[in-house]
Amino acid sequence: MIQKNNLSTLPLFLQRQNANWYKKADVWVHKDEPRKLYGKNLVTYKKTLKLTPQQKRILIGSLLGDGYIDFHRSAKQPSYYFCFAQTWHAADYVDHIYQIFKPFVGTPPKINKIGGIKSGLPKRYEVRFKTYAHEEFKYYYDLFYFCLRQSKGPEVDGQRKKRVPQNIKSILTAEGLAYWYMDDGTTRTYITGKKSYVISTQGFCYEDQVILIDALKETFGLDCGVHKDKTYFRLGFRASSNTLFLSLIKPYIHAYFDYKL
Repeated sequence: MIQKNNLSTLPLFLQRQNANWYKKADVWVHKDEPRKLYGKNLVTYKKTLKLTPQQKRILIGSLLGDGYIDFHRSAKQPSYYFCFAQTWHAADYVDHIYQIFKPFVGTPPKINKIGGIKSGLPKRYEVRFKTYAHEEFKYYYDLFYFCLRQSKGPEVDGQRKKRVPQNIKSILTAEGLAYWYMDDGTTRTYITGKKSYVISTQGFCYEDQVILIDALKETFGLDCGVHKDKTYFRLGFRASSNTLFLSLIKPYIHAYFDYKL
């Protein structure tokens, strides 16, 4: 919940006439109402859901970036949820992702305050949503996550870490590449006017970086290198690939991220 004395810190775009947010009792809420399906009605509805080809392409790019799949093990069966969050500056982009996966979502995006004195982290606002638990996400969870340690009991899952799928070169598309770049990409303009494009991949190990480099070369013809970022690594596109890289991703870039081109 966002308190009244903090409303001034929210972005002005939330006050636009065409915005997807409005203020209700001193709280910013999304214009969409919750789906309000429960019990057997929800079970029946979820059986009708299948990921579309576009949703699959974007899901793969998002999972390389800021998206993640939350996993819960229950007595009945495991549950898999796709989750996505960004700072409130990118609320329009979060809403864009939400609209793509909307059939799988029961509650529209929410603005939450995170950090603060108690956590020891800087206070900031984020916009997030999560899907229903659905078996359609299991395949992607198994692709992108591995277990770091074995749990002591079958009812509790071990700690999981995101990885790059071994078959990423056969499943990553130009559209997925664009969404990955929007999440984790940056551009730098030099005094000469030339630009460089980098994707922050510090969350992946060096071996995963090599898999990504090979996939980008084999699938798209893009030349990349691994750059040391303190104790981690990130991917940088070679200048010779800039034109090709932009031609691949530009058709899919959300307006909010035009500054990254």
